[in-house]
Amino acid sequence: MDPESAHDHRPIDRLAQFCRRRRIMTGLWWRRHRESVVALLDDHRYVLTGITWAFAALTAVFLTWLAVVAAWPDVRASAPGWIAWLGDPSSSLTTLVVLTTITVTIRLRWRSHRRMPSGSVPLILGALSLATFGLGWASYAHCVGGEASAARSFFAALSQFVGNVTDLEATCKEPGVYPAALDVFRILAILILISAAWAIGARVFQAQLDRARIRRGALTVVVGIDDDALTMVRAIAKNPVPGTELVVITADADRDCVRAARALGARIVETDLAEAENLAELPIWHRAETLHLLSDDPQHNIDRFTEIDGAVKSRVRDDSMRLRVPLTMRIDDPWHAEHWRRRLMRDARGRWAPDAIGRYEVTSARLAREIRRNDRGKGVPARRVYIDASPALTHTLLSEFVQLGREIELFDQVAKGHDAERRLRTPFRPPLPEIVLLGPDAEGLRAEFRSRDDARFDPEGFTLTVDDRTPTVEGLDRLLREVDDCAAEAVVLILERDDDRSLSDGTRLAARHPRIRLFVGGEPVKSFSRTAVLGDLRNFPLSLELEDDAPHDVWERAARLNHELYRMTTEYPEARGSRPWTATDREPHALHDFYKGSNRRQVTNALWMMEGIADCTWASHDGAPQTAAGATVIDDSGSYPDAFSTAHRLGVRPADFDRILRYEHKDWRIYHLKQGWKHANVDSTDFDNRIRNDLDGSYPTDLGKLESNANSMLSVFRALVAHGFRPMPKWHALESSDSEFVEARRAVPGEVLDGDVEHPAAADDHVVRDGDGRVRIVSRTDFEAVVSAAAPLTDDPGSTSTGTASR
Repeated sequence: MDPESAHDHRPIDRLAQFCRRRRIMTGLWWRRHRESVVALLDDHRYVLTGITWAFAALTAVFLTWLAVVAAWPDVRASAPGWIAWLGDPSSSLTTLVVLTTITVTIRLRWRSHRRMPSGSVPLILGALSLATFGLGWASYAHCVGGEASAARSFFAALSQFVGNVTDLEATCKEPGVYPAALDVFRILAILILISAAWAIGARVFQAQLDRARIRRGALTVVVGIDDDALTMVRAIAKNPVPGTELVVITADADRDCVRAARALGARIVETDLAEAENLAELPIWHRAETLHLLSDDPQHNIDRFTEIDGAVKSRVRDDSMRLRVPLTMRIDDPWHAEHWRRRLMRDARGRWAPDAIGRYEVTSARLAREIRRNDRGKGVPARRVYIDASPALTHTLLSEFVQLGREIELFDQVAKGHDAERRLRTPFRPPLPEIVLLGPDAEGLRAEFRSRDDARFDPEGFTLTVDDRTPTVEGLDRLLREVDDCAAEAVVLILERDDDRSLSDGTRLAARHPRIRLFVGGEPVKSFSRTAVLGDLRNFPLSLELEDDAPHDVWERAARLNHELYRMTTEYPEARGSRPWTATDREPHALHDFYKGSNRRQVTNALWMMEGIADCTWASHDGAPQTAAGATVIDDSGSYPDAFSTAHRLGVRPADFDRILRYEHKDWRIYHLKQGWKHANVDSTDFDNRIRNDLDGSYPTDLGKLESNANSMLSVFRALVAHGFRPMPKWHALESSDSEFVEARRAVPGEVLDGDVEHPAAADDHVVRDGDGRVRIVSRTDFEAVVSAAAPLTDDPGSTSTGTASR
């Protein structure tokens, strides 16, 4: 055996080779499973907190031991072997281990809260300063020559702590041998001084730093917050748009709610909001990916939006205004909110995808979610819900139950086309309960709701009745006594009261009927009851308080519904075990931010592509075209050709639907590449390493992939339709002066007018309006003969005129 070969087989070299291999293998394993480990720790936050405290305790043990060894060096000789090596004089390994332990503890502290909790930085610096000074004091107690007094050691350590360097060669009891605590002390002292200077500078120049950080990149902007809107900011921060920075614009940065927003990671920009014109001067609006106007005064929000919209139009070219930017405006009045939302959504040239939120809408959504959660916990779904509330809360509660019914109906229809195994993946959605309005004005409230919500689009099973009895305590008591004892847990009573005295009505009823689910709330209530107060009584406030996993706007809700449809219709391997098989096989609120952002991206893309490519506009249910029985637009699409047929029933022509799919695939690829995904020839998607085999830029030709893309886009359309956004072909003014028609649009296949179900529109028919406002359906042949057009409405969405029809 040659010397080199013998040298390679020495025990120390074999150990070195083993360590190198283990380091390489550990690095590969960590890169492959990093996201899974991080997600697991996030899902089990208490485990991460326990690990953090364990490392903190280990750090305290190490520092204490170093101080003891520095003060009494002989103690190492009698120490157990597992710790005797720690504290070896001038040991580099000791310094490395202690500093690593401290670093890991601080990192875990940050990770367990996603960021440093408020007050943690001064606390950590203070604790480290005391511990470090203790190390220095103990070190100099050993290295002060013959005058080993406590005072001399104290001042020597203090001098070293503030940056002075003392030569200990002549003063140590054992020249040339320094305690290990001294090296740790010197390094920590320098790091603490630098960290303290950085923290003070960051605090003093916080406003300037925030403005500097938002000069580049995409932004999520919140304008005007108060204590009530802080939960909205928390929800926005928890569901971030990937690649964006959260910015809060406020008039006073010293309020508690603004400090809380900063603790959530928001960048704070202070400006005078008394004059809305000041907002237009901020050079950030053309980079806003989402916009939230959360002042409690709706007029202030509208004025601010007008200025922001003008600033965007002045900086963004017309040809780049195709994107619908999600816009959320706080309007507490539900009727005002509904009118504003519909008016702005009908603006086909608008840049914004509007949504309005308010105290009543958020409260209603939370009550409905709480009722559904109780259904799951009790195992008994609610069969009847009595409502005695103000007109505003009543209206939003009815709208919420109608929305839940549409989602249940959509799940049922989609699940019919799949096998039993995947049908079990349908979210827990018990049937809708019967809704009963209480009070002398109940009939008027029902008529008012019906005047705004078209009954043609009510979900199956939605029943709304009235009981005009006066809802006093005695009257409600008699009403609840009529309920069968066996069905008591299936009854819900919602009461809204304006003062503390009236709130006692709920307590009295709960004492008499402990099995009835009671929700009592109003202005006097400050927080939502986590558990039952008496019997099954819970109090609720009228506020913007959102649950941790609740969607914060309609676009997030539509994106989550789209993801639930995806999970229902996607085949997963049977033996996936109790954990998700892939990163996308999770509940919508538990998804990684990357997939949450992708779902929202697809929803906002669908909004503008329906307008810019399919030549449609968005209408609410009451303004959407009526279709004949059986001409549903949310049935299961099935095969690839069937997907185009389903899109056609939505008003999207096959050629336009193909363009939509191609653009969506292009944007999907760009989104993946921006988020760090790479293309490689692999057999299947590698979620951990972010590698796919379909990011090369070419449009897929595989029939299975094409079918998946088509059904994915139809799933987005279904989610939007279920939330009340229905596509409708645009009306076009006709230029021909000799025609009796003044406007025309394409007819939706199966569309009927005035309930004439015997004569539904065909695929090539048109809907025309004459000068007197009469609307009727005509065939393509008759339309061309009257208008004298070679082609009535061109199939090219990019053209600007069509002979007699102008776009």
